[in-house]
Amino acid sequence: MRTAALLPALAAALLLTAAVPATAAPHGISRTYQDPAGKAATHTLLCPGREHAHSGGAQVEPHNYVASSAPTDDRRGWTITTEPLPGNTRGRKVILYVLCA
Repeated sequence: MRTAALLPALAAALLLTAAVPATAAPHGISRTYQDPAGKAATHTLLCPGREHAHSGGAQVEPHNYVASSAPTDDRRGWTITTEPLPGNTRGRKVILYVLCA
């Protein structure tokens, strides 16, 4: 009796799984930027197609910091602003990461 009740539920679960597009699997994207010396810089990285950003962040070189890190207003990507610490006169490499699905 229990087996008979599980079969329709299993069939429904398989159909729902098959209906999920392959692009729905979360995946990370990144881009590297070279920011000018002594100035703040803002960068936005968008997810491909109709995907949305689920998380994001950045990696900056020493003597710099991430001033802001947030999803875009439409949740299609991630925006960061980086700034140099006082006294830093060198340019910097910034890597922006986004988890899309």
